[in-house]
Amino acid sequence: MLAIAVFAWLYYRTAHQFSSVHQAQTEANTGNQANTQSTVFGATTANTVLLTASVLVGGLLALVGQTYQTGADPWQLFALWALLILPFAWVAGFDALWLLVVALFNLSLGLLFDTFAHFWGDFWDEQRLLLIFICLNLAIYYAFVFLDRKVAGRWHAPLVEYASSMFAMGCFTLLICWLIFDDVFNHGELNSWIFCGYIAHLGLSFLVFRYVLPRIYPLALCGFSLIAVGAALLIKLMFENSDPIGGFLFIGLYIILASSGLSMGLRKLNRLFKTSPAILSTNKEIVGDTHGRK
Repeated sequence: MLAIAVFAWLYYRTAHQFSSVHQAQTEANTGNQANTQSTVFGATTANTVLLTASVLVGGLLALVGQTYQTGADPWQLFALWALLILPFAWVAGFDALWLLVVALFNLSLGLLFDTFAHFWGDFWDEQRLLLIFICLNLAIYYAFVFLDRKVAGRWHAPLVEYASSMFAMGCFTLLICWLIFDDVFNHGELNSWIFCGYIAHLGLSFLVFRYVLPRIYPLALCGFSLIAVGAALLIKLMFENSDPIGGFLFIGLYIILASSGLSMGLRKLNRLFKTSPAILSTNKEIVGDTHGRK
């Protein structure tokens, strides 16, 4: 309670300071308004105190469970911990606090399926657990990506975006490689749909993060994931029935060339993404000057 009270005091004090600064600025300076709002929700001292309070909530739940022998499963502890600190993360908009909430949700979900593995029977396997992790973390990633555009500051959590997208694409890559070595088209219709979903996600990510929301990081994840899947497919095709001489050399050469080509393409896109806003603003100034002269 003391930590939450300190956070509230620091938060409103910082908000009052920035509101005073904002009133002294001119109305034409619209860019400072977004920066002010982002700084209010990102007050370092206040959010550090709130993060400490969130960690103490988990310790308090563990202490209560051990003292009163509630008999709760571990997944319930982490799920309840995440739900209790979720309002803290929403109010503060703190990147590290959002990351803690997302990590707790993933951990509780994994422990839940591990606890009730016997209940699922034949439906339960590690492949479906990977698929659930993929869907959950992709939903979290796209939610933060698109909400960050509408509410400045509150949903701005780059660490959460990086971690959730990396974890989702890592699980997706592992699942597809697993299915390739397990004969993706010979063990049920679900595996075929997963493979098609992977290809559709790569195409959708390229369209979104290349033309709608230009970003290098998701494009790099998709590109290297595709290289890994291609290497797994080559290993499957080359070493399934025979052991050709130089097969490993060929696969290593493929990985080197594909990674080098992808890196060169990403560097070109990065330069393009950096120069496009400047070109756009220059064109707007030229059009405005021309219109003023007319």
